[in-house]
Amino acid sequence: MPLTRPEAALYTRAMLFFIDESGHPHPNDPAARPALGAIGIPLDGSAELARRVYRLKSDLGAADPNGESSLKASAIFNERTFRRVGPKWAYLREMIELGVNLPVVSFFVVMHRPDRPLEWAPGVLPAHYRFLIQRICGYMARERPGDRAILVFDSQDYGSDAKLSVAFQAFLFRHHEGRQWQPCIYETPMFVDSRITVGVQVADLFVSCVRQYQEADLGGRDAASVSAYQRELIRYHERISSTVYDCGDEGGQVDWGEYLMPKRYWGE
Repeated sequence: MPLTRPEAALYTRAMLFFIDESGHPHPNDPAARPALGAIGIPLDGSAELARRVYRLKSDLGAADPNGESSLKASAIFNERTFRRVGPKWAYLREMIELGVNLPVVSFFVVMHRPDRPLEWAPGVLPAHYRFLIQRICGYMARERPGDRAILVFDSQDYGSDAKLSVAFQAFLFRHHEGRQWQPCIYETPMFVDSRITVGVQVADLFVSCVRQYQEADLGGRDAASVSAYQRELIRYHERISSTVYDCGDEGGQVDWGEYLMPKRYWGE
């Protein structure tokens, strides 16, 4: 159930932003609209998130002694699970509801699949990460001035994590836009294993829903014109959208919290 106002008032200062991707921007990746997403929760709220997820998995018998690999969105967020594997679909549904009923904020950058492999110079922060972090910092500056965001990434491997960490710090300290972020964000990102980190597990499901919704071009579609599975996507996307924050300024510029990044940023 949603937190009461007194409970929510306890969650102050730093925020954790759990970051995960669905699909990968590569010409051989099956995802036509790879997406990068973040869900933010106040630092003190992370214990409540972990407690509720633990209880949910216990109630549904969904705990995986092998490390949650069978509960990743890539394994269960699909039409086959929806039609044939009721317990796992129930877990997915309840995880999304749990996430949207906590004091979370979400951001997503949806991309086009590139036509060729992307090459990033050492120390250069890729555009989709830059746009995502830009939105996180815009939210912190407007809604939580004086507080700072802690970025928590789903770990890939040592080389990939190190490359991203170096690029993030280079942007933060050397680029004029990055220097503006410094009051809003901690300079050292964290890398964690999604199999044991519940915040990343929720982000994994959120961003998978957004990617599939965008790939199927479901915005504005009539329910009668889509499949039963796509109607579920529309319903879950609507729930997740309630947590998305659009950053606007006095000049009318809006950084949409769910952003479809133009393909020109791939440099093609």
